[in-house]
Amino acid sequence: MKPLYNWITKLNDAFWTRIVKATSCNIRSLCVFRIIIGIGLLLFYFPTFSWIGKIPKMLFKPPTLSIANLVSTFPDTGFFIAIDLILLTTIICIIIGLKTRMATILFVVANFVGMSFQYSFAKIDHYILPYFLLLCLSVSGWGCYLAVQPEKEISPAATERSLSLAAVIICFGFFTAGFGKALSWIDFDLNTSGFAWWYYGGYYNLDRKLLLAPLFNQVPFRALEFFDYAGVAFELSPLFFLLWSHKVWHLWLLVASFFHLMNTLLLNIPFVGHSLVFLAFLDFSALFECIKELSQKRSFQIAFFSGLFFIIFIRLRIIFSYQMSTNVFIQDDLREQFLYMCTVVWIVTMIIMIRSILRREGVANSYKPADVLHG
Repeated sequence: MKPLYNWITKLNDAFWTRIVKATSCNIRSLCVFRIIIGIGLLLFYFPTFSWIGKIPKMLFKPPTLSIANLVSTFPDTGFFIAIDLILLTTIICIIIGLKTRMATILFVVANFVGMSFQYSFAKIDHYILPYFLLLCLSVSGWGCYLAVQPEKEISPAATERSLSLAAVIICFGFFTAGFGKALSWIDFDLNTSGFAWWYYGGYYNLDRKLLLAPLFNQVPFRALEFFDYAGVAFELSPLFFLLWSHKVWHLWLLVASFFHLMNTLLLNIPFVGHSLVFLAFLDFSALFECIKELSQKRSFQIAFFSGLFFIIFIRLRIIFSYQMSTNVFIQDDLREQFLYMCTVVWIVTMIIMIRSILRREGVANSYKPADVLHG
């Protein structure tokens, strides 16, 4: 038994060491990213739940494994307004660095509670990766710098563990999505297509006819089989690229961004929140000193907090008008303006990734990670 135990231990050590090497990022970069993801969530990916309080009670049908099963029907409107106010308060704390770890955990927990009731209409979505990322980064020490109330510094190994775990969760999420598709899409039958089912179903049933969607009607049906195999291969592959190297993992993130850009253009399904997830692994440390200097200037402080208060005002209006909205710009996520905005977000994300890959070429080979398991 002991040789088997030693072999498994070495294999586990090698597995996590390679992942740490592929996801390496210093704490200052994560502190910059904390501000980026906070503002991104506040603008583009911030769910509201106050509207649920106005839904007829007879529609309450939560899944079996759900927090919502602890009650017999939807709570009063005040309960959901309280959740929205907690979310708004905690995301502001994350941005400015006030009790960052506690605020991050509370933001995720409040979202999980709200989504448990949102998914009580017999429909479950999968916009879950940003919340798992936040949960992992809550123990990364990303509140140590650029914060109103800096937290105590932690060991580099703890930061590495948080990013490594986040990467594995992302790989697992994509793998489960790809595995389900592989069981039905990989049939070597040119007369059927899983991608066509998504495309034509959305086009004719959900009126997803914006951007490049109409042009795809001209593609021969049998040619759509390629998209079945390409989509499955892409979603099953992230762990392979994660274990390869730092640069190759970043290349997969770039391909993933292009994949979501195509989903936005062809299927009108943006998944814009995933752009924030992918950006977590890039190096933003070059912006650290710039933000630090700007934060000390009175004019910048006035401009920053004025903009922040303006966005808070818009968010409060959305909450107390009981609107179902994830962004401060457009209420209906399928409107053309929102899809144009998401297209721009994905293009900007890809540009940032390309610049990061070119700038950090060769860094992964010289990086010596801290001892993940024993550090």
